[in-house]
Amino acid sequence: MTRLEFENLPLNDKAKWVWENGIYLETMVHGTFKINLYAVGKDFIEVYLDDATNEVDKIVLAEAGDVNKYLDKIELPGYGR
Repeated sequence: MTRLEFENLPLNDKAKWVWENGIYLETMVHGTFKINLYAVGKDFIEVYLDDATNEVDKIVLAEAGDVNKYLDKIELPGYGR
């Protein structure tokens, strides 16, 4: 699936595709949201969950700057943090 095809999917289809194809990496909290980072192939995807309702608010392709904020939290086996 191309980035454009992914971006044009309805929210429910994005969620299903990420959970079937993605590898969960990390969660961070921002305001009232939990943001889960997933890797799918060469891309990274952020899933925004409303903390109060635990419902998906949005799913977006992450840019390099978005991924950088997770780097200090991700632990690679054999490397530590």
